[in-house]
Amino acid sequence: MATLAKQNVDRQERALWLTEALLEFTTIAGLFALLFALFVLCGAVQEAPF
Repeated sequence: MATLAKQNVDRQERALWLTEALLEFTTIAGLFALLFALFVLCGAVQEAPF
């Protein structure tokens, strides 16, 4: 019975670790996407035919 409880704890820890890793990845990807959009917008403003 103790091993079953340990397996459940291991699964929960793994799920928490994977969730944290996914959040970090999406946060970093989002920041890069915002940075890319900023560069695109700045380039579009600089080349605008005014």
